Amino acid sequence: MLTDLRSSDMVSENRIYSRVKFRWPAMIFTEGKAIEGITRNISVNGAFIYYYQPHDQGIPLPLNQRVATVIRVPERLPLLLQAEAVWSDFLSSDEENTLLGVGLRFIDIFYEDRQYLREAIAGHCREKE
Repeated sequence: MLTDLRSSDMVSENRIYSRVKFRWPAMIFTEGKAIEGITRNISVNGAFIYYYQPHDQGIPLPLNQRVATVIRVPERLPLLLQAEAVWSDFLSSDEENTLLGVGLRFIDIFYEDRQYLREAIAGHCREKE
């Protein structure tokens, strides 16, 4: 069952781990480029991050591209991880910028960071009950 992200904080679609709607600043580092974005939702295994790029630079990340990623969470040191793009696409555009989104699968994350995500997600889900 897929729940509309605008109406719910938790998303489930036959996934092992829950995803929750946390809006945390993120940086994606590709070869020679840093992309500043925001998480739309996150789980212990991955995240959906959206970001704006000028029209002439607005190219989705290639599938399977590995990227270094930093996610800044509240009141804690940032999450530092390696991830892989499992999907990437154009979301919309305006006169100056293109909004892009990327689904990242975490492939290398510190044990403590994954534990933090588990606890933050579990706590968020308990609050919503």
